Amino acid sequence: MKRVIFFLIFVFLFSTFSNSVSLSPPKDTLVLDHDFNGKIKFMVGQLANYDVIQFDFSAPFFKEKRKIVNVTGDTMFFTFDLNVPFDSISPGEHKYHIVIQPLGKNQGMAQAAVAYSLFIIKHFNIQYMTVGLDQKQYTKNDYSGIKFKVISLGNKTINNFDAILNIYDIDGNKLDTLKHEGFELNLYDEKPLIFDWDVNKRRPDIYKYDVSVFYGEDKNSFSKGDFKLGDVFVDVVNITNEFVTNIINEMDVEIDSRWNGDLTNVRANYILKKNGKTVSESNSPTIELKSWFKGNLKGFIDLKNVLNGKYNLTVDLKYVYKGVEKQTLKTFEVNVIDITESIAYKNANANGGYFYFGLIILILAIILFCYEFFGKKHKRHLTHSKKIISNNKNINNNIVYANSSNNHINTNINLRQKPSGVPILNKTNKFNNDKQFNINTAKSKMSWNDIKSNFESVNNVINNNNNKISSNSDDYDNYFNRHFKNAKKRDILDDFK
Repeated sequence: MKRVIFFLIFVFLFSTFSNSVSLSPPKDTLVLDHDFNGKIKFMVGQLANYDVIQFDFSAPFFKEKRKIVNVTGDTMFFTFDLNVPFDSISPGEHKYHIVIQPLGKNQGMAQAAVAYSLFIIKHFNIQYMTVGLDQKQYTKNDYSGIKFKVISLGNKTINNFDAILNIYDIDGNKLDTLKHEGFELNLYDEKPLIFDWDVNKRRPDIYKYDVSVFYGEDKNSFSKGDFKLGDVFVDVVNITNEFVTNIINEMDVEIDSRWNGDLTNVRANYILKKNGKTVSESNSPTIELKSWFKGNLKGFIDLKNVLNGKYNLTVDLKYVYKGVEKQTLKTFEVNVIDITESIAYKNANANGGYFYFGLIILILAIILFCYEFFGKKHKRHLTHSKKIISNNKNINNNIVYANSSNNHINTNINLRQKPSGVPILNKTNKFNNDKQFNINTAKSKMSWNDIKSNFESVNNVINNNNNKISSNSDDYDNYFNRHFKNAKKRDILDDFK
Protein backbone atom coordinates (compact mmCIF):
# COMPACT_ATOMS: atom_id res chain seq x y z
CA MET A 1 0.00 0.00 0.00
CA LYS A 2 2.86 2.35 0.86
CA ARG A 3 4.42 1.76 -2.53
CA VAL A 4 1.14 2.60 -4.26
CA ILE A 5 0.93 5.88 -2.36
CA PHE A 6 4.52 6.72 -3.29
CA PHE A 7 3.76 5.96 -6.94
CA LEU A 8 0.64 8.15 -7.03
CA ILE A 9 2.47 11.08 -5.44
CA PHE A 10 5.29 10.60 -7.92
CA VAL A 11 2.92 10.66 -10.89
CA PHE A 12 1.34 13.88 -9.59
CA LEU A 13 4.68 15.58 -9.08
CA PHE A 14 5.98 14.42 -12.44
CA SER A 15 3.03 15.74 -14.44
CA THR A 16 4.12 19.30 -15.31
CA PHE A 17 7.84 19.56 -14.61
CA SER A 18 9.23 16.85 -16.86
CA ASN A 19 9.72 19.17 -19.83
CA SER A 20 11.87 21.64 -17.91
CA VAL A 21 14.54 19.31 -16.48
CA SER A 22 16.78 16.65 -18.00
CA LEU A 23 17.93 13.43 -16.34
CA SER A 24 20.63 11.17 -17.67
CA PRO A 25 20.05 8.34 -17.38
CA PRO A 26 16.37 8.63 -16.33
CA LYS A 27 16.44 5.08 -14.95
CA ASP A 28 18.72 2.16 -14.07
CA THR A 29 18.08 -1.54 -13.53
CA LEU A 30 19.91 -3.56 -10.91
CA VAL A 31 19.64 -7.35 -11.21
CA LEU A 32 20.16 -8.75 -7.74
CA ASP A 33 21.63 -12.25 -7.59
CA HIS A 34 23.85 -11.61 -4.55
CA ASP A 35 24.49 -8.87 -2.00
CA PHE A 36 25.09 -5.53 -3.66
CA ASN A 37 27.23 -2.76 -2.22
CA GLY A 38 27.89 0.02 -4.72
CA LYS A 39 26.80 3.36 -6.14
CA ILE A 40 24.23 4.79 -8.51
CA LYS A 41 24.96 7.93 -10.49
CA PHE A 42 22.89 10.29 -12.64
CA MET A 43 23.08 13.78 -14.08
CA VAL A 44 20.58 16.60 -13.62
CA GLY A 45 20.30 19.51 -16.03
CA GLN A 46 18.10 22.32 -14.70
CA LEU A 47 18.40 26.11 -14.85
CA ALA A 48 16.36 26.92 -11.76
CA ASN A 49 17.40 26.07 -8.22
CA TYR A 50 16.15 22.72 -6.96
CA ASP A 51 16.21 20.18 -4.14
CA VAL A 52 17.30 16.55 -4.51
CA ILE A 53 15.19 14.30 -2.35
CA GLN A 54 15.41 10.59 -1.72
CA PHE A 55 11.75 9.85 -2.22
CA ASP A 56 11.20 6.41 -0.70
CA PHE A 57 12.81 6.80 2.72
CA SER A 58 11.47 3.40 3.78
CA ALA A 59 13.96 1.55 1.56
CA PRO A 60 16.52 0.16 4.04
CA PHE A 61 19.35 -0.09 1.54
CA PHE A 62 19.61 3.66 0.80
CA LYS A 63 22.53 4.90 2.86
CA GLU A 64 21.75 8.53 1.96
CA LYS A 65 18.88 9.55 4.24
CA ARG A 66 19.03 13.29 4.00
CA LYS A 67 17.83 15.48 1.16
CA ILE A 68 20.12 17.92 -0.63
CA VAL A 69 18.46 21.32 -0.54
CA ASN A 70 18.65 24.49 -2.61
CA VAL A 71 20.99 23.27 -5.33
CA THR A 72 22.06 26.05 -7.69
CA GLY A 73 20.56 25.58 -11.11
CA ASP A 74 23.17 24.01 -13.38
CA THR A 75 24.24 20.66 -14.81
CA MET A 76 25.39 18.47 -11.94
CA PHE A 77 26.14 14.80 -11.25
CA PHE A 78 24.78 13.06 -8.18
CA THR A 79 26.01 9.82 -6.62
CA PHE A 80 24.13 7.76 -4.04
CA ASP A 81 25.49 4.79 -2.09
CA LEU A 82 23.49 1.55 -2.06
CA ASN A 83 23.79 -1.44 0.23
CA VAL A 84 21.28 -4.13 -0.82
CA PRO A 85 21.56 -7.48 0.97
CA PHE A 86 20.23 -10.29 -1.21
CA ASP A 87 17.79 -11.42 1.47
CA SER A 88 16.45 -7.91 2.13
CA ILE A 89 13.88 -7.96 -0.69
CA SER A 90 11.52 -10.58 -2.08
CA PRO A 91 11.77 -12.07 -5.60
CA GLY A 92 10.29 -9.93 -8.34
CA GLU A 93 10.67 -6.41 -9.67
CA HIS A 94 10.92 -3.42 -7.29
CA LYS A 95 10.90 0.25 -8.25
CA TYR A 96 12.31 3.21 -6.30
CA HIS A 97 12.65 6.93 -7.03
CA ILE A 98 14.96 9.81 -6.28
CA VAL A 99 13.06 13.04 -6.83
CA ILE A 100 14.33 16.31 -8.26
CA GLN A 101 12.11 19.01 -6.75
CA PRO A 102 12.46 22.50 -8.30
CA LEU A 103 11.94 25.57 -6.17
CA GLY A 104 9.54 28.36 -7.05
CA LYS A 105 10.38 32.03 -7.40
CA ASN A 106 9.86 32.28 -3.68
CA GLN A 107 12.21 29.85 -1.98
CA GLY A 108 10.29 27.05 -0.36
CA MET A 109 7.42 27.17 -2.86
CA ALA A 110 7.42 23.67 -4.33
CA GLN A 111 6.63 23.05 -7.99
CA ALA A 112 6.09 19.87 -9.96
CA ALA A 113 8.99 17.41 -9.90
CA VAL A 114 10.69 14.69 -11.91
CA ALA A 115 12.37 11.53 -10.64
CA TYR A 116 15.22 9.21 -11.39
CA SER A 117 13.92 5.61 -11.30
CA LEU A 118 15.81 2.61 -9.97
CA PHE A 119 14.53 -0.89 -10.77
CA ILE A 120 15.83 -3.72 -8.61
CA ILE A 121 15.07 -7.22 -9.86
CA LYS A 122 15.52 -10.26 -7.67
CA HIS A 123 15.13 -13.55 -9.45
CA PHE A 124 13.26 -16.59 -8.31
CA ASN A 125 15.14 -19.84 -7.81
CA ILE A 126 12.84 -21.45 -10.36
CA GLN A 127 11.61 -20.89 -13.91
CA TYR A 128 9.56 -17.71 -13.69
CA MET A 129 8.49 -15.24 -16.38
CA THR A 130 6.12 -12.29 -16.71
CA VAL A 131 4.36 -10.72 -19.71
CA GLY A 132 3.01 -7.20 -20.17
CA LEU A 133 2.00 -4.71 -22.83
CA ASP A 134 5.01 -2.69 -23.94
CA GLN A 135 3.27 -0.13 -26.18
CA LYS A 136 -0.22 1.23 -25.55
CA GLN A 137 -0.86 3.42 -28.61
CA TYR A 138 -0.50 2.51 -32.29
CA THR A 139 -1.12 4.27 -35.57
CA LYS A 140 -2.07 2.70 -38.86
CA ASN A 141 0.51 4.63 -40.83
CA ASP A 142 3.32 3.57 -38.46
CA TYR A 143 2.46 0.05 -37.33
CA SER A 144 4.73 -2.94 -36.81
CA GLY A 145 2.68 -5.22 -34.59
CA ILE A 146 1.20 -5.28 -31.08
CA LYS A 147 4.19 -5.20 -28.75
CA PHE A 148 4.49 -7.01 -25.43
CA LYS A 149 7.50 -7.64 -23.18
CA VAL A 150 8.44 -10.92 -21.51
CA ILE A 151 10.93 -11.07 -18.63
CA SER A 152 12.59 -14.09 -17.08
CA LEU A 153 12.68 -13.50 -13.34
CA GLY A 154 13.93 -16.98 -12.49
CA ASN A 155 17.46 -18.28 -12.37
CA LYS A 156 16.63 -21.15 -14.70
CA THR A 157 16.43 -21.01 -18.49
CA ILE A 158 13.02 -21.17 -20.19
CA ASN A 159 13.62 -23.18 -23.34
CA ASN A 160 10.37 -22.22 -25.01
CA PHE A 161 6.86 -20.98 -24.33
CA ASP A 162 3.56 -20.54 -26.13
CA ALA A 163 1.63 -17.28 -26.13
CA ILE A 164 -2.02 -16.57 -26.98
CA LEU A 165 -3.44 -13.06 -27.53
CA ASN A 166 -7.19 -12.38 -27.61
CA ILE A 167 -8.39 -9.00 -28.93
CA TYR A 168 -11.85 -7.57 -28.18
CA ASP A 169 -13.76 -4.46 -29.16
CA ILE A 170 -14.63 -1.87 -26.55
CA ASP A 171 -17.85 -3.74 -25.69
CA GLY A 172 -15.98 -6.98 -24.99
CA ASN A 173 -16.86 -8.84 -28.19
CA LYS A 174 -13.98 -11.06 -29.30
CA LEU A 175 -12.53 -10.02 -32.66
CA ASP A 176 -9.34 -12.03 -33.14
CA THR A 177 -7.18 -14.69 -31.51
CA LEU A 178 -3.46 -14.65 -32.30
CA LYS A 179 -0.81 -17.23 -31.37
CA HIS A 180 2.95 -17.00 -30.95
CA GLU A 181 5.30 -19.99 -30.67
CA GLY A 182 7.66 -18.14 -28.39
CA PHE A 183 11.42 -18.43 -28.04
CA GLU A 184 14.10 -19.21 -25.50
CA LEU A 185 14.58 -17.02 -22.44
CA ASN A 186 17.90 -17.31 -20.69
CA LEU A 187 18.56 -16.33 -17.12
CA TYR A 188 17.36 -12.77 -16.47
CA ASP A 189 16.40 -12.19 -20.10
CA GLU A 190 14.01 -9.39 -21.13
CA LYS A 191 12.74 -9.61 -24.72
CA PRO A 192 9.94 -8.19 -26.91
CA LEU A 193 6.98 -10.36 -27.84
CA ILE A 194 5.26 -9.06 -31.00
CA PHE A 195 1.93 -10.20 -32.46
CA ASP A 196 1.27 -9.39 -36.11
CA TRP A 197 -2.32 -8.15 -36.02
CA ASP A 198 -3.84 -6.98 -39.29
CA VAL A 199 -4.93 -3.43 -38.49
CA ASN A 200 -6.06 -2.64 -42.03
CA LYS A 201 -9.36 -4.40 -41.46
CA ARG A 202 -9.91 -2.63 -38.14
CA ARG A 203 -11.13 0.87 -37.59
CA PRO A 204 -9.20 3.24 -35.33
CA ASP A 205 -10.58 2.71 -31.85
CA ILE A 206 -9.87 1.47 -28.33
CA TYR A 207 -9.43 -2.30 -28.07
CA LYS A 208 -9.20 -4.67 -25.13
CA TYR A 209 -6.87 -7.63 -24.87
CA ASP A 210 -5.77 -10.52 -22.71
CA VAL A 211 -2.53 -12.43 -23.22
CA SER A 212 -1.32 -15.70 -21.70
CA VAL A 213 2.09 -17.36 -21.86
CA PHE A 214 2.57 -21.04 -21.05
CA TYR A 215 5.99 -22.44 -20.11
CA GLY A 216 7.50 -25.35 -18.21
CA GLU A 217 5.21 -28.20 -17.34
CA ASP A 218 2.23 -26.32 -15.93
CA LYS A 219 3.27 -22.70 -15.49
CA ASN A 220 1.66 -19.67 -17.09
CA SER A 221 1.60 -15.91 -16.85
CA PHE A 222 -1.36 -13.69 -17.69
CA SER A 223 -1.98 -10.02 -18.43
CA LYS A 224 -4.93 -7.95 -19.69
CA GLY A 225 -5.75 -4.34 -20.48
CA ASP A 226 -6.47 -2.13 -23.48
CA PHE A 227 -4.65 -0.32 -26.26
CA LYS A 228 -5.53 2.32 -28.83
CA LEU A 229 -5.31 2.01 -32.58
CA GLY A 230 -5.20 5.51 -33.98
CA ASP A 231 -5.31 7.11 -37.37
CA VAL A 232 -5.55 10.64 -38.65
CA PHE A 233 -9.27 10.23 -39.01
CA VAL A 234 -12.36 11.89 -37.54
CA ASP A 235 -15.57 9.95 -37.94
CA VAL A 236 -18.98 11.58 -38.31
CA VAL A 237 -21.10 9.32 -36.13
CA ASN A 238 -24.56 10.91 -36.27
CA ILE A 239 -26.46 14.15 -36.87
CA THR A 240 -29.79 15.75 -36.02
CA ASN A 241 -32.23 14.07 -38.42
CA GLU A 242 -35.37 16.24 -38.16
CA PHE A 243 -35.64 19.89 -39.15
CA VAL A 244 -38.45 22.45 -39.35
CA THR A 245 -39.17 24.31 -42.57
CA ASN A 246 -39.06 28.11 -42.98
CA ILE A 247 -36.67 28.74 -40.08
CA ILE A 248 -32.93 28.54 -39.35
CA ASN A 249 -32.34 25.22 -37.58
CA GLU A 250 -29.60 24.40 -35.08
CA MET A 251 -28.13 20.92 -35.34
CA ASP A 252 -25.65 18.70 -33.55
CA VAL A 253 -23.04 16.71 -35.45
CA GLU A 254 -21.54 13.91 -33.36
CA ILE A 255 -17.88 13.37 -34.20
CA ASP A 256 -15.25 10.91 -32.98
CA SER A 257 -11.53 11.56 -33.41
CA ARG A 258 -9.51 8.35 -33.78
CA TRP A 259 -6.15 10.08 -33.62
CA ASN A 260 -3.84 10.02 -30.60
CA GLY A 261 -2.80 13.61 -31.20
CA ASP A 262 -4.33 17.05 -31.63
CA LEU A 263 -5.99 18.13 -34.88
CA THR A 264 -6.33 21.75 -35.98
CA ASN A 265 -8.64 23.71 -38.29
CA VAL A 266 -11.51 21.29 -37.81
CA ARG A 267 -14.59 22.56 -39.66
CA ALA A 268 -17.62 21.19 -41.45
CA ASN A 269 -19.65 22.14 -44.52
CA TYR A 270 -23.32 21.07 -44.51
CA ILE A 271 -25.00 20.49 -47.89
CA LEU A 272 -28.74 19.72 -48.12
CA LYS A 273 -29.84 18.14 -51.40
CA LYS A 274 -33.08 16.99 -53.00
CA ASN A 275 -32.79 14.74 -56.06
CA GLY A 276 -29.16 15.77 -56.44
CA LYS A 277 -29.94 19.49 -56.34
CA THR A 278 -28.51 21.63 -53.53
CA VAL A 279 -31.26 23.52 -51.68
CA SER A 280 -29.26 24.84 -48.70
CA GLU A 281 -25.64 25.04 -47.58
CA SER A 282 -23.86 26.29 -44.45
CA ASN A 283 -20.57 26.04 -42.52
CA SER A 284 -19.61 25.32 -38.91
CA PRO A 285 -17.18 27.34 -36.79
CA THR A 286 -13.52 26.23 -36.87
CA ILE A 287 -12.28 24.40 -33.77
CA GLU A 288 -9.36 22.26 -32.55
CA LEU A 289 -9.73 18.66 -31.41
CA LYS A 290 -7.76 16.98 -28.65
CA SER A 291 -6.60 13.38 -29.05
CA TRP A 292 -9.39 10.81 -29.04
CA PHE A 293 -12.06 13.51 -28.80
CA LYS A 294 -15.70 12.47 -28.75
CA GLY A 295 -18.45 15.08 -28.76
CA ASN A 296 -20.74 17.34 -30.76
CA LEU A 297 -19.92 19.91 -33.40
CA LYS A 298 -22.56 22.68 -33.53
CA GLY A 299 -24.02 23.85 -36.81
CA PHE A 300 -26.91 25.80 -38.35
CA ILE A 301 -28.84 25.31 -41.56
CA ASP A 302 -31.23 27.77 -43.21
CA LEU A 303 -34.47 26.12 -44.38
CA LYS A 304 -36.42 29.20 -45.41
CA ASN A 305 -38.56 28.43 -48.47
CA VAL A 306 -37.58 24.74 -48.26
CA LEU A 307 -40.55 22.42 -48.73
CA ASN A 308 -41.43 19.51 -46.48
CA GLY A 309 -40.02 16.11 -47.37
CA LYS A 310 -37.00 13.83 -47.22
CA TYR A 311 -33.57 15.21 -48.07
CA ASN A 312 -29.95 14.08 -48.10
CA LEU A 313 -27.63 16.04 -45.79
CA THR A 314 -23.91 15.64 -46.50
CA VAL A 315 -21.37 16.52 -43.82
CA ASP A 316 -18.04 17.48 -45.38
CA LEU A 317 -15.64 17.46 -42.40
CA LYS A 318 -12.10 18.79 -42.89
CA TYR A 319 -9.15 18.81 -40.47
CA VAL A 320 -5.40 19.39 -40.60
CA TYR A 321 -2.53 17.27 -39.27
CA LYS A 322 1.09 18.37 -39.72
CA GLY A 323 0.05 20.83 -42.42
CA VAL A 324 -1.83 18.20 -44.43
CA GLU A 325 -5.60 18.56 -44.81
CA LYS A 326 -7.73 15.46 -44.34
CA GLN A 327 -11.40 14.97 -45.14
CA THR A 328 -14.37 12.89 -43.99
CA LEU A 329 -17.54 12.81 -46.12
CA LYS A 330 -20.73 11.29 -44.81
CA THR A 331 -24.35 11.56 -45.99
CA PHE A 332 -27.49 11.15 -43.87
CA GLU A 333 -31.18 11.10 -44.75
CA VAL A 334 -33.14 13.78 -42.88
CA ASN A 335 -36.76 14.96 -42.67
CA VAL A 336 -37.89 18.54 -43.22
CA ILE A 337 -41.34 19.03 -41.71
CA ASP A 338 -43.83 21.70 -40.75
CA ILE A 339 -43.58 22.94 -37.19
CA THR A 340 -46.98 21.43 -36.32
CA GLU A 341 -45.57 18.00 -37.21
CA SER A 342 -42.38 18.32 -35.19
CA ILE A 343 -41.85 16.17 -32.14
CA ALA A 344 -41.20 19.23 -30.00
CA TYR A 345 -44.48 20.84 -31.12
CA LYS A 346 -46.47 17.66 -30.52
CA ASN A 347 -44.93 17.24 -27.11
CA ALA A 348 -45.81 20.83 -26.31
CA ASN A 349 -49.42 20.28 -27.42
CA ALA A 350 -49.65 16.98 -25.57
CA ASN A 351 -48.48 18.70 -22.46
CA GLY A 352 -50.45 21.90 -23.11
CA GLY A 353 -53.43 20.77 -21.06
CA TYR A 354 -51.16 19.98 -18.15
CA PHE A 355 -49.52 23.38 -18.53
CA TYR A 356 -52.77 25.35 -18.39
CA PHE A 357 -54.13 23.17 -15.60
CA GLY A 358 -50.97 23.83 -13.63
CA LEU A 359 -51.25 27.56 -14.38
CA ILE A 360 -54.80 27.63 -13.01
CA ILE A 361 -53.70 25.79 -9.88
CA LEU A 362 -50.90 28.31 -9.42
CA ILE A 363 -53.27 31.27 -9.72
CA LEU A 364 -55.69 29.72 -7.23
CA ALA A 365 -52.84 29.08 -4.83
CA ILE A 366 -51.80 32.73 -5.04
CA ILE A 367 -55.38 33.87 -4.38
CA LEU A 368 -55.70 31.56 -1.39
CA PHE A 369 -52.39 32.77 -0.03
CA CYS A 370 -53.45 36.41 -0.31
CA TYR A 371 -56.77 35.59 1.35
CA GLU A 372 -55.08 33.72 4.18
CA PHE A 373 -52.44 36.38 4.73
CA PHE A 374 -54.50 39.57 4.41
CA GLY A 375 -57.84 38.07 5.48
CA LYS A 376 -56.48 36.76 8.76
CA LYS A 377 -54.77 40.09 9.40
CA HIS A 378 -58.10 41.92 8.90
CA LYS A 379 -59.87 39.30 11.01
CA ARG A 380 -57.43 39.91 13.86
CA HIS A 381 -58.36 43.63 13.82
CA LEU A 382 -62.07 42.77 13.88
CA THR A 383 -61.55 40.30 16.70
CA HIS A 384 -59.64 42.92 18.68
CA SER A 385 -62.47 45.42 18.20
CA LYS A 386 -65.05 42.81 19.26
CA LYS A 387 -63.05 42.10 22.41
CA ILE A 388 -63.13 45.81 23.23
CA ILE A 389 -66.90 45.87 22.75
CA SER A 390 -67.32 42.68 24.78
CA ASN A 391 -65.24 44.08 27.62
CA ASN A 392 -67.32 47.22 27.62
CA LYS A 393 -70.53 45.15 27.70
CA ASN A 394 -69.24 43.25 30.71
CA ILE A 395 -69.20 46.40 32.79
CA ASN A 396 -72.79 47.39 32.14
CA ASN A 397 -73.21 47.92 35.86
CA ASN A 398 -71.04 51.01 35.47
CA ILE A 399 -72.86 52.40 32.43
CA VAL A 400 -75.58 54.99 32.70
CA TYR A 401 -76.87 57.54 30.34
CA ALA A 402 -77.99 60.99 31.11
CA ASN A 403 -81.74 61.21 30.82
CA SER A 404 -84.60 63.01 32.37
CA SER A 405 -84.99 60.65 35.29
CA ASN A 406 -81.39 60.01 36.16
CA ASN A 407 -78.79 62.57 37.19
CA HIS A 408 -76.10 60.02 38.00
CA ILE A 409 -73.32 59.51 35.53
CA ASN A 410 -71.33 56.27 35.13
CA THR A 411 -67.59 55.79 34.50
CA ASN A 412 -67.82 54.01 31.12
CA ILE A 413 -69.92 53.78 27.96
CA ASN A 414 -70.83 51.27 25.32
CA LEU A 415 -70.14 53.29 22.21
CA ARG A 416 -71.59 50.65 19.91
CA GLN A 417 -75.11 51.47 21.11
CA LYS A 418 -76.79 54.61 19.97
CA PRO A 419 -77.27 56.57 23.19
CA SER A 420 -80.44 58.34 24.04
CA GLY A 421 -78.16 61.03 25.35
CA VAL A 422 -74.44 61.66 25.24
CA PRO A 423 -72.72 59.77 28.06
CA ILE A 424 -71.14 61.80 30.81
CA LEU A 425 -68.18 60.04 32.50
CA ASN A 426 -66.15 60.63 35.64
CA LYS A 427 -63.45 58.81 37.65
CA THR A 428 -65.95 57.80 40.35
CA ASN A 429 -69.26 56.02 40.12
CA LYS A 430 -70.99 59.36 40.26
CA PHE A 431 -70.14 63.01 40.61
CA ASN A 432 -69.95 64.74 43.93
CA ASN A 433 -73.23 66.33 44.90
CA ASP A 434 -72.06 69.72 43.80
CA LYS A 435 -71.21 68.35 40.31
CA GLN A 436 -74.47 66.51 39.71
CA PHE A 437 -76.77 67.97 37.14
CA ASN A 438 -79.95 67.04 35.40
CA ILE A 439 -80.46 66.17 31.78
CA ASN A 440 -81.66 69.61 30.90
CA THR A 441 -78.41 71.07 32.13
CA ALA A 442 -76.45 68.51 30.11
CA LYS A 443 -78.48 69.18 27.04
CA SER A 444 -78.18 72.89 27.27
CA LYS A 445 -74.66 73.41 28.58
CA MET A 446 -72.39 70.48 27.53
CA SER A 447 -70.05 71.27 24.71
CA TRP A 448 -67.88 68.97 22.61
CA ASN A 449 -64.84 69.65 24.81
CA ASP A 450 -66.95 68.79 27.89
CA ILE A 451 -67.77 65.42 26.40
CA LYS A 452 -64.12 64.73 25.57
CA SER A 453 -62.91 65.81 29.00
CA ASN A 454 -65.27 63.29 30.56
CA PHE A 455 -63.69 60.57 28.44
CA GLU A 456 -60.28 61.59 29.75
CA SER A 457 -61.52 61.00 33.27
CA VAL A 458 -62.05 57.30 32.70
CA ASN A 459 -58.48 56.42 31.76
CA ASN A 460 -58.14 53.84 34.53
CA VAL A 461 -61.30 51.98 33.55
CA ILE A 462 -60.23 51.84 29.93
CA ASN A 463 -56.77 50.56 30.85
CA ASN A 464 -58.25 47.82 33.03
CA ASN A 465 -60.30 46.63 30.07
CA ASN A 466 -57.36 46.54 27.65
CA ASN A 467 -58.76 49.32 25.55
CA LYS A 468 -55.24 50.70 25.13
CA ILE A 469 -56.48 54.21 24.46
CA SER A 470 -54.15 56.71 26.09
CA SER A 471 -55.32 59.87 27.73
CA ASN A 472 -53.74 62.28 25.31
CA SER A 473 -56.00 64.32 23.16
CA ASP A 474 -54.78 62.95 19.84
CA ASP A 475 -55.65 59.36 20.79
CA TYR A 476 -59.17 60.39 21.73
CA ASP A 477 -59.53 62.26 18.49
CA ASN A 478 -58.49 59.09 16.67
CA TYR A 479 -60.91 57.06 18.76
CA PHE A 480 -63.81 59.35 17.93
CA ASN A 481 -62.84 59.46 14.29
CA ARG A 482 -62.98 55.64 14.09
CA HIS A 483 -66.46 55.42 15.58
CA PHE A 484 -67.99 58.64 14.30
CA LYS A 485 -66.01 59.13 11.10
CA ASN A 486 -69.12 60.07 9.12
CA ALA A 487 -70.68 62.19 11.83
CA LYS A 488 -70.21 65.82 12.53
CA LYS A 489 -69.90 67.14 16.05
CA ARG A 490 -73.19 68.88 15.84
CA ASP A 491 -74.92 65.67 14.78
CA ILE A 492 -73.81 63.98 18.00
CA LEU A 493 -74.92 66.93 20.12
CA ASP A 494 -78.30 66.75 18.42
CA ASP A 495 -78.97 63.64 20.54
CA PHE A 496 -79.39 65.95 23.55
CA LYS A 497 -82.20 67.87 21.94
